[in-house]
Amino acid sequence: DIVVAAVGDALTKHPRLNSFLKNDTVLLAKDINVGVAMAVPDGLMVPVVNSVNETSLIEIAKSLRDLANKTRKNSLNMAEVSNAGFTITSLMNHDIDVFTPLVDPPQVAILGIGRITDKPVVVDGEIVIRQIMHISVTFDHRALDGVPVAEFIHTLKSNLEDPKWLKERCVNNQLPSRRN
Repeated sequence: DIVVAAVGDALTKHPRLNSFLKNDTVLLAKDINVGVAMAVPDGLMVPVVNSVNETSLIEIAKSLRDLANKTRKNSLNMAEVSNAGFTITSLMNHDIDVFTPLVDPPQVAILGIGRITDKPVVVDGEIVIRQIMHISVTFDHRALDGVPVAEFIHTLKSNLEDPKWLKERCVNNQLPSRRN
């Protein structure tokens, strides 16, 4: 839920990742609709959380829960699996730290999330244990170059690591458009 909100907020600052490639033309998506890949017995479904940047964390969580239930029951309708400009796929529940997801055309980018693990890191010259989540972004080089993708990753990382963002977005349900 938090990752979906963080991605939505990052896409407001990096809209080119929220786009489609059609006939060698990049078309920016009108809304920030994020697909979330979910496993089903015979494959994968990608239900869509609409207008993520305009949706509170509570509503994102409710939407994801409802979409997951419908996915399990195989009762998603076409509107619930359409119009994602960006997709998130996760192997957090598996022993996978990092992987390379495949872009789902006509989208131009996808975020892969690995599991969260405890790792030693250096903070202020001291070795401490921190939770680390590995991410990867696969993108279509016909639509994007590495620098805009790196900037998106930086924004996403900043959102997830920033206590102020977490408090505003996740505790106070403050939307990005209302922040100073």
